[in-house]
Amino acid sequence: DSGEQLVKQFQSLMKEITSEVGEMTVLGRLVGRRIEHLHYEEPDIRVRVIPPVGRKFVLQTMAMGKLALSVRPDLVPVDASDGLIREIEAATQNGFAWNRGDSEQGIVAWGTWLGKPSPLTPMFAVTWPDFRYSETGLNTVKSLLQKYGY
Repeated sequence: DSGEQLVKQFQSLMKEITSEVGEMTVLGRLVGRRIEHLHYEEPDIRVRVIPPVGRKFVLQTMAMGKLALSVRPDLVPVDASDGLIREIEAATQNGFAWNRGDSEQGIVAWGTWLGKPSPLTPMFAVTWPDFRYSETGLNTVKSLLQKYGY
């Protein structure tokens, strides 16, 4: 199963980032018109962001979903707001995307590609409760991704 292979490939990176930043990391990929969460690592802390089992979010509300929309414009909703279009264009240019309370109030997620952007490339996100998000934490994530070559 390619999902299991992806988990094996990225699990050590995810564990290190979760350990260093103290926040949940998620590995996902585009499957049809949705993001499939393949694996997540969560920190051993009191207040955690935990993905709701069975809950479905529309692509444009997720950091990884916005990344997916940047390579699959056919999936962009016809009634997409100008703000969403700008976010997707920024994801195309920058290689990362944000969820700032779009899917769930009080949640911040930053997502990026784990390879060359394409509909088949896995994605990675870090999720914070908004009160704990910091640029320092995000910079640590970016530094660790660079260490692993992403």
